[in-house]
Formats: sequence, structure tokens, C-alpha cells
Amino acid sequence: MLYRIVKNGWRDPYNKTERLTMPAFAQALSPAEIRDVIEYLKTMWTPEQRRFQREESEQGPFPPEAH
Repeated sequence: MLYRIVKNGWRDPYNKTERLTMPAFAQALSPAEIRDVIEYLKTMWTPEQRRFQREESEQGPFPPEAH
């Protein structure tokens, strides 16, 4: 999920404009760079946040296109 958000951007459901809430970085970052950004951000998470994300990612940490 995080990989897809960084790659494709994300729209807050309450954002009623044409702009994405978080811009897409697919054109600026390679798949490896996207993974690196995510891993860096995770270093700032609390143990509870890491546990939640690990449970959410049990089916696979990155989609096939990330490898």
C-alpha cells in the first residue's frame, strides 16, 4: 500500500479539488528509490506503528512492480 501511494500519489477522500493530496513520484523515483524512501520513513515510526504496518503487509511488503 505505501509503495503504491508513493508511486501513484493519493487523494484524501475529503479533497474535492483536482489535485492529489500527495503527489505521485513514479516519474521522479525508481522502484528501488521508492523502497528506500519507505524504509527510511519507517525508521521514525513507533513500535506500535511498525507492528500495525507489518500486519497490514503480511501478504507482501511491495507489489510485484516494486521488485
